[in-house]
Amino acid sequence: MERDFLLRRYAAWEERAPFYYDYADGWKSFYLLTNRQQYVLTILGGYIGTLFLMLLTMLVSARTKSAFFAVTVPFILLFLPAFINGGSSALIGKIMGILPDRLPDINRSLSMFYLYEIGGSVFGMISVLLPLYTVLSLLLLPLIYEICRKLSAG
Repeated sequence: MERDFLLRRYAAWEERAPFYYDYADGWKSFYLLTNRQQYVLTILGGYIGTLFLMLLTMLVSARTKSAFFAVTVPFILLFLPAFINGGSSALIGKIMGILPDRLPDINRSLSMFYLYEIGGSVFGMISVLLPLYTVLSLLLLPLIYEICRKLSAG
């Protein structure tokens, strides 16, 4: 009887108060997100990261006309941070923080304190990554189109 009461009470509380994302370190994030917001952010980051890497592969393939280079360049961008220690220098750490390998792994990026100053304003890593790679993806589209159009016409 008492168990049913507790379950009903817990269910009522769950409907009124959203659950907040439980970070690995608990306190080590300045993003206050619910589980749903974190889920949407993870899906969006993975989508934008995959889209950018796909477009980059298409660009390299159209430019070089080589499948080897088309596969190698995104591979290097994805796995380069695993081999370079970003802790040795603050600048290297900042550069590694904006590489596209962070987008599919937004969960890990939520608990990092990488801050970027742009035009006198301070932004978190995710506030920089998502717009940056969205704009870069949109800029790659007409470039790829022009290269492919020239190749098919010539």
